[in-house]
Amino acid sequence: MRANYFALRRATSGRYTITLTIRVGELSMYDLIAAARDKFGELSAAEEEVVRAAADGEVAYCGADRKNDDPANNPANAASWGKERTVRARLIRWLCVDGEAHRHVDPFGIRIYAAAIGAEEESFDLSSATITFPLAFISCKFNAPLALMSTRLRFFSLEGSHLSELRADGADVAGSVLLRNGFHIAGDLSFSGAKIEGQLSFSHAQFNSGSKLVLQNTLVKQAFLWRDLGPDSPVHLDLRDASVGQIADDEQSWPRKGTLLLDGFVYQRIGEGPRDAGKRLEWLARQPDNFTPQPYRQLARVLRESGDDAGARDVLIAMEDARLTRGALSATQRIVHWMLRLTVGYGYKPLRALWYILFLVLLGTSIFSWGHNANVIVEVDRKSIQAYKSFSPFIYSLEHFLPLVKLGMTEHWVPDPKATPTPLLFPFSNRVAPAPAKLGTYIQWYLWAHILLGWFFTSMLVAGVTGLVKRE
Repeated sequence: MRANYFALRRATSGRYTITLTIRVGELSMYDLIAAARDKFGELSAAEEEVVRAAADGEVAYCGADRKNDDPANNPANAASWGKERTVRARLIRWLCVDGEAHRHVDPFGIRIYAAAIGAEEESFDLSSATITFPLAFISCKFNAPLALMSTRLRFFSLEGSHLSELRADGADVAGSVLLRNGFHIAGDLSFSGAKIEGQLSFSHAQFNSGSKLVLQNTLVKQAFLWRDLGPDSPVHLDLRDASVGQIADDEQSWPRKGTLLLDGFVYQRIGEGPRDAGKRLEWLARQPDNFTPQPYRQLARVLRESGDDAGARDVLIAMEDARLTRGALSATQRIVHWMLRLTVGYGYKPLRALWYILFLVLLGTSIFSWGHNANVIVEVDRKSIQAYKSFSPFIYSLEHFLPLVKLGMTEHWVPDPKATPTPLLFPFSNRVAPAPAKLGTYIQWYLWAHILLGWFFTSMLVAGVTGLVKRE
């Protein structure tokens, strides 16, 4: 009971008189436990504790004690729990959706520890409800599937709890969703299309083999935590078209090959976990074999924004390698792709073409030197006073190889297919090295190939440097 007002008056004797007026008719005399009994009949010990704690803003401890390491509080041992630890799902739903009951739940919300939830119900359905207080189940055992379809929540936690199935498609959570620290689900879990203003945590969670976690089109404003799940997590993780502020994971918790769907997954940065391109490419390799470019471009963007330009480039090259091996390319496209890969790294390593240019110029230098020494590369006009008397095989090779470059050597020296090659001695020996009778013809053929290769590799170098063949 409370006083609505009081009055202080001074009597003629000099003394003060306090008048306290109580308006009983306006007092709120609502008893949440009594209302629950009227609604559901006799309450179990756990149910009474849940109602009392909800009204007082406390945690409803329904276990043998408050120790997290006590096996009696482990939901894996829920088969040994008595009926006194059972809380009907209908009662929790009543606290959440009944107008009068909901109004008398403390702002700290419903927090239940080590209870069996929904022993008699076929489902625990809070779909389309608007729950303005936090909802937390710690180390609880759910005997009924949980549905939160299009539910509006302030905060939601299932830390350490065990359940068979959870559907929260379209849920709107103003805070975080904590499914961690021993959380275990035997079947599928879906937050497809959900919006979570805080973080979504699965740290130290457990999934049965074959379980599916669907986060398609889910929006998580803060972090998506996927850590400490153990090696080769057996869950199928669907992150298609999801968006999170950051990801925090570890390599051991990554799903197995073929069970990770990342097409359309957007994240602003990598907060915790492997950040190097090599490890993250192993992460992308956990996807099915069908090729999708978006996961590679997304990773490259995050690496570039973190300052790892080399790693971003490696990821984009790996994307084109995956396109080449698994993409839907025609035979012609595949050939062109191979050429781009070998010459300029798809445009991401344009200077790779310089090594081919250097090799071919040096190869030409050797071949043209042999031809000149064997007298099958001759002056165009031996009587001309303008003829180059000094032949340079390197300049000759370079001038023929580089398009539009004129150094004057190629105008005065040409292979002569009709010339008889002069035998040469092996280096450091008196043995004569045999020369093909058609050496002049062969060198002429090579010269034509040398010129064509020069046009090709020089063009590829220019295209690579200018970005004409780079895909972003």
